[in-house]
Amino acid sequence: MPNNTAKVAAEFIMNEFIMIHGAPERPITDNGVHFNNTLLKTITTAMHITHVFSASYHPQTNGQIERFNATFCTQLAKYYDENKDDWDDYLQSVVYAYNTGIHATTGFVPYELAFGRKQKSPFDPTSKRLTLTRPDEFYKYLQKTRR
Repeated sequence: MPNNTAKVAAEFIMNEFIMIHGAPERPITDNGVHFNNTLLKTITTAMHITHVFSASYHPQTNGQIERFNATFCTQLAKYYDENKDDWDDYLQSVVYAYNTGIHATTGFVPYELAFGRKQKSPFDPTSKRLTLTRPDEFYKYLQKTRR
């Protein structure tokens, strides 16, 4: 996100979360002005979403995300340079590694829990070359590979 204004946060929540995964029933956020504002209140009210704010100066309220942030920042710190100005170059790779690795606490892969299937990795060897002779075969192929 380019900055943490209310408008940018609202656009991100709508475009990158709600439009992809659906509206959450009860999101919990901190009291930052990018979350606690009229624009997001209007959106959550219109969508019948109960937005809960964590207690100020009490990060334990958001314990799961605070734990994730600690893990995530530690991993990201291994990659950026001594000037600490290129961390965003590694952001997607670290997120990918986290989402496709087995979580120590749950014993599950976060991607599989979220989507109910194994992720097709760009690093997996190609098992076969796709050759289709009829248009309806492609549809059948897609259905089979999505399972």
